[in-house]
Amino acid sequence: TLVRDELPHDVPCLSYLGIGGNTKHQIGIVSDTKYGFRNYESEGSLTVLRTSYDPDPCGDRGDCLFRIGVMAASTDEMRRISSEFNHPLIYMNGTGHKGTLPMEGTAFKVEGDVVTSCIKHSENGRGTTVRIFDDLGAEQTAYITVKEDIKAAYLTDSNENVIDTLPIVDGKVVVKVPAKSV
Repeated sequence: TLVRDELPHDVPCLSYLGIGGNTKHQIGIVSDTKYGFRNYESEGSLTVLRTSYDPDPCGDRGDCLFRIGVMAASTDEMRRISSEFNHPLIYMNGTGHKGTLPMEGTAFKVEGDVVTSCIKHSENGRGTTVRIFDDLGAEQTAYITVKEDIKAAYLTDSNENVIDTLPIVDGKVVVKVPAKSV
C-alpha cells in the first residue's frame, strides 16, 4: 500500500484508492482496468476515458469495458477487497464421480502479511513457482506450506534463476521478504 499526499491531478494506482487517509474507516474506489486516480480536498475520482490528442493522438477509442466499485473499509481491508474484485474466484463444474481426496483440505498456504501474486509450474518443469510481495513497506517473514513434503526451496529472480536456497523449518518454507520487494 502506497500512501500519497492529496494531489489535484491523476496519479497511477494499480487497482484502488482510499479516500480519507490512513484511518480505520474510509471510502474507496476500485477498478479492474483503469489506473488514473485522483484524491484532492477529501474527494476521490477515477479517470475512465482519456480523450486527449497530445501526446497520445489515439487515446481511448471504441468500446471500453471495465468494472468500477465503491467500498467502505479500513486500509487493510481495502487491499483484500481490491484483490478479490480484480481476481474473482474461477471455478469449473465437474460431473459427479468417486474420488480419493477428502471433501476439503488445504493444498497450499502462505502465512504472513504478504500478497501472493502467482502460483505456477516452474519454467524448467521440475517444481512450483510461488511469487509473493510486500505492499506494506516493511520487511517481514512469510511461511509457505504445501500438502506434500518439500524437498527443497529456492529464492529466484523473475526469470527463475536461483539466487539462494531457502530454509525449511517444520515443513514450512521460510522467506524473508524485504520491504517493497517481489
